[in-house]
Amino acid sequence: MEGILVFDQTNDLIYHNFNEAMREKMSKQAYDLGLLDEESACPTQELNSNVLIQIFSPLLASQRIMMCQFDNAYTSIQMDNNLNVVFDEFLGYIFLEISTKEVDLLKRELGAFIAFTKYICGPNIFSIKSDASKVEHLTELILTYRELYAVNQGVLMEAIEQLLVNVDVKNTVVTALQAATDRLKQDPHSQRSHSLLFVGSKFLARYSTRQAQELAAVDMFFLNLLCQMHTRCSERQR
Repeated sequence: MEGILVFDQTNDLIYHNFNEAMREKMSKQAYDLGLLDEESACPTQELNSNVLIQIFSPLLASQRIMMCQFDNAYTSIQMDNNLNVVFDEFLGYIFLEISTKEVDLLKRELGAFIAFTKYICGPNIFSIKSDASKVEHLTELILTYRELYAVNQGVLMEAIEQLLVNVDVKNTVVTALQAATDRLKQDPHSQRSHSLLFVGSKFLARYSTRQAQELAAVDMFFLNLLCQMHTRCSERQR
């Protein structure tokens, strides 16, 4: 049972994603509060954003007061039925995750989701409210992160494993990456570029142009996760 929500500075809901169990619980909660009638409280349908805003409005109001007036915002709340809620804030937007998982794990997941949001949206976080492509990417990224977190030691440590090969193979790969980068230089907007090769979740080689800014470790980790996300999406479509 898990879900992520993002609210803007006016407490308008701009993103939400629930798994089936959490969607069912939210539908029941909305029905119990009189926000939905019996016919509308269908757990298989997405909840209306206005309904979710009304459910979480008291919690958000309290969080805003604690954050703005007392500089002592909540980081997490433990609720009945083993539900935990964690909060974080970026550029005035409140990110909230609710789940039956441990608080420490939820904080890590929410931190990863915020990092994904920065990569996908930059400073224009509000764009996810109307950009279906960005919503899809964010949802698939966090789902991929959760799946790999349980089985991949690299994701657990937020690191990338280096694939060791002999020198000849490595040189051949680097030469191919250099050729790909040289072709990109024909585009005036691609003078600063990187070419990378991953084998599954493992990093094999990289080539960067001289003008390119050095990739940070977190950039490499995100690119690897992005590649695995697209791979998993392609496999589901076959």
